[in-house]
Amino acid sequence: MEAVEAAQYNANIIYIDSGNPEDIKTVSKVLSKEGLREKVQIAFGGNVKIKDINILKAMDLDILEIGKEIIDAPLLDLKMEVIEIR
Repeated sequence: MEAVEAAQYNANIIYIDSGNPEDIKTVSKVLSKEGLREKVQIAFGGNVKIKDINILKAMDLDILEIGKEIIDAPLLDLKMEVIEIR
């Protein structure tokens, strides 16, 4: 697994960008089995929504990357008419 190889070559952070929380479990389990989990931080990202945060907080995760799904407010479709009042 690439995460194990990266940790063996002294990576500090393993970044999972699949957006699939199941991948966190897999990476954590494999790193723990190889005795490497304490050497690296696990980061996760990819279409993370506000509703996902409580689930992700309970997982073996050190860093959560958030993006436009949380930071950017949806734009309103707005139309404005300027009229002359007499």
